[in-house]
Amino acid sequence: MLRIAKWVSLPSLMALPSDDGTDVTEKLNKLIEKSTGDVYTGGTGLIVRAPDFITGGGFEATPVVPASFWHNDISAPSQFYPHTGNVWAPLPNDNWDGFYNTPFDPQTEIAPWTYASVGVVVGGSLNKLYPDDFDNIQSYDWGWGVFYPTDSNAVDKRCRWRGDHDGYDCPGGWMDSTGLYNPDSDHKGAGSYQSGNPDAYGDGDYDHGGGSGCHFDTGAQGIDQPDQADWEPNNVVKDAHCQCNDALRGDNQWADWFDVFATGLKQKSGFEDRAWLDAGGALAPSWAADASMCWVSNPRDLIMIQNQMYWQRQRWNNALIPKTDFTSTDSSEMRKYWGWNEIPVSREIVEDHSEWDSIMIKLPADVCNSDMGAGDTVKCLGTTEAADLESQLDDFVTGGKLVPGLDNIGKRPGSYVVFAREWGQTSESSTGSNLGSSFAGVNWQRWFFCEDWTSPSGKYKIVHNKPSDDVNGNGACFIDWGGSPTPSPGPSPTPPSVAPDFRGDNIVHMHSQKCLGVANFDNGNPIIVSACDGSDTQGWTFDSWPTLTTTRSGTPKCVDSPGTWDAGNSLQIWDCNASPQQFFGFGEWDAVNHAGTIFASDSSDASLCMDVQNAGDLDENLVWLWDCYGGDNQLFQPLKVPADIFA
Repeated sequence: MLRIAKWVSLPSLMALPSDDGTDVTEKLNKLIEKSTGDVYTGGTGLIVRAPDFITGGGFEATPVVPASFWHNDISAPSQFYPHTGNVWAPLPNDNWDGFYNTPFDPQTEIAPWTYASVGVVVGGSLNKLYPDDFDNIQSYDWGWGVFYPTDSNAVDKRCRWRGDHDGYDCPGGWMDSTGLYNPDSDHKGAGSYQSGNPDAYGDGDYDHGGGSGCHFDTGAQGIDQPDQADWEPNNVVKDAHCQCNDALRGDNQWADWFDVFATGLKQKSGFEDRAWLDAGGALAPSWAADASMCWVSNPRDLIMIQNQMYWQRQRWNNALIPKTDFTSTDSSEMRKYWGWNEIPVSREIVEDHSEWDSIMIKLPADVCNSDMGAGDTVKCLGTTEAADLESQLDDFVTGGKLVPGLDNIGKRPGSYVVFAREWGQTSESSTGSNLGSSFAGVNWQRWFFCEDWTSPSGKYKIVHNKPSDDVNGNGACFIDWGGSPTPSPGPSPTPPSVAPDFRGDNIVHMHSQKCLGVANFDNGNPIIVSACDGSDTQGWTFDSWPTLTTTRSGTPKCVDSPGTWDAGNSLQIWDCNASPQQFFGFGEWDAVNHAGTIFASDSSDASLCMDVQNAGDLDENLVWLWDCYGGDNQLFQPLKVPADIFA
């Protein structure tokens, strides 16, 4: 029976070019550095967090939110919850997960395994997430945290044991020790407590324990976590908190515990139809780990159990959700494994911008399908996947989590970004034999790096300033508006006295310092930005606000959005007709730059603004509508042209 695994001696993949990163990526790679001896003796690890529903709605006030712990001692791929698509996809054509009909249409669900995901990296502040005795976090007896080795619904579907009341605080109600559940909106479940191992703080402490507890089925309104083995004391959990039984840790990296997990689970009353991982030998769907997984109190035990779950996945996972082939050594199959762990962490800290090391773009494992991911690049994303990445970056920019521009590198939120790739190495068992049917033979690691990339529409650009080009040797990796890095602004012209009522002739695009114009005044000609030249085709007025009209075209023509207001609509010139698609106005006036956004609509709460493709860095870039975010690519400045320019 498989017990442990070790690394094969292969050419070091750490021989990647030293110039592929920055001082920040070097720091992050050091934090997740693989151990050379005992487990978890290399880096101390870091936390990554993906956007999720926990940040809104009824979970807004939870003291803890879910994240994942990264360390290169963890062997599983797909270490970050995907942003796009359904993690259950691709689905079986018969809509069957081995026990239940799936609620999704297999023909329409998008599989996420070729898409990148954007999230937050917290490394330098790990000591703030775990302030108790952090200096000893890598010791065997450190135990202040709550770590689930798989996905677990820690924040939204766990019950926190309350020994003082002999029962469980569950999501939406109270359950006594006999299993009787009483709905009560005052009870929020384990997610409503502060982070930390409840055992470590003592029986009298009921402030901590955030995310720790037994899994709760909100539909059946009962605890559905299997825990009781068919023999004692080999229970997979050791207490009412559903903490993993460390008596089964043994000297073989929790393999004894896994043996009980894979063959000795006993479902609670009411959930007997989940006849998996018991004496009958039926394998479970991936989502069964949510309900079945217990938690440990330190990163070392997390790593060991997480590896057992991955190495021995064919002993517990039926490979139906998502549909995959665990016998394959093809990375396109291996990356479908749900490899992320779940760590409930302090919302106050992990969502504090000042604690972020960077925004991260995590690539799929071996996205380039070459060398097991050692040279993966964002340029291997497909057309659809690249457009999706641009959309995710848009969400971060409009949400205020990313602020493009060279000048924002050191700010949080700011412009700093990093890429992360996942690459694999072949592994052998401790006896030197191939791991065979219980293991596909590839362990995965992560690597932070940077590279230049322009998003498909040209709206954004990732800029890599290499350490070799930096006099300080640090380098930088940041997001900017499409085109070259943001230039320093020149001296500001005298502004109009009242912005919305200006009678200026030119409208200057702040990012490119080009003027709003049109090639000629024929209906349907696109609105563009080009070098300011004082020509008739660059004259505008808001005299008839809320329409933006030409000043020297004979019969005034209006800026117009064809059809309806939609992000991505290119603007055109058209006969003024008082239609809503010709209503614009100045808003969010910047008193320093004497500029403002030009929003689409006659109401100041409009959500779409004038925006310039490629940030105006190319000749005659089109002007279109895009979600308002207040960046300098959406700032325009009214400017009077001296009368004698036309002499």
